[in-house]
Amino acid sequence: MQYLVSGPLRAPGSLPETRLLPRATWLPFLLPGTRAHAGILIALAAAGLVWMLLQKMPLGYELIVTGFNPLAARYAGIDVARRLVLAAFFAGGLGALAGMVEVLGSQHRLMDGISGGVGFVGIIVALLSRLNPLAVIPTALLYGGMSVGADAMQRRVSIPSSITFILQSLAVLLVLACDALRYYKVNPSAIWRRTPQTVAGQASK
Repeated sequence: MQYLVSGPLRAPGSLPETRLLPRATWLPFLLPGTRAHAGILIALAAAGLVWMLLQKMPLGYELIVTGFNPLAARYAGIDVARRLVLAAFFAGGLGALAGMVEVLGSQHRLMDGISGGVGFVGIIVALLSRLNPLAVIPTALLYGGMSVGADAMQRRVSIPSSITFILQSLAVLLVLACDALRYYKVNPSAIWRRTPQTVAGQASK
């Protein structure tokens, strides 16, 4: 993409970006006077389809088992290599769909660096939503609202936007801490007192 926007598709006399796309290809706006466009509906539909795939279809079950334990999936007769390739195919397709929504809904042209680290934000949102496609919707709204609110606070009342980044990081750390404490809810102090003998004893049980 960087090659295309810097070479064959680059608009004359501009930054590494293409010409403005025809208005007929733009996604329609949902509310007049706002930047809310039909990409929101596409994202909601994508989340619903992913939930149906993972929760209601045998293929989704095989993808989940393959992700959690490839050895067990292979023992159950699942083609692990094919499921991994299929999962990468679905993930790449969703990423391409997100890029299309960004281009046709917001920027209306293809430009270098258009993603802006959205992929890493998606990983954080998926982690906070505990890998639940439906829980991604409110989590993404919360995370996006915090990011937009950080910029507004910095412009209006001169509050550093890094405060929001600190809150977002704390949320991720708390989620990770909950996963760790869930396995040591009887005696949380055992996290710091694990020895090879105790690990071997737990494994034998």
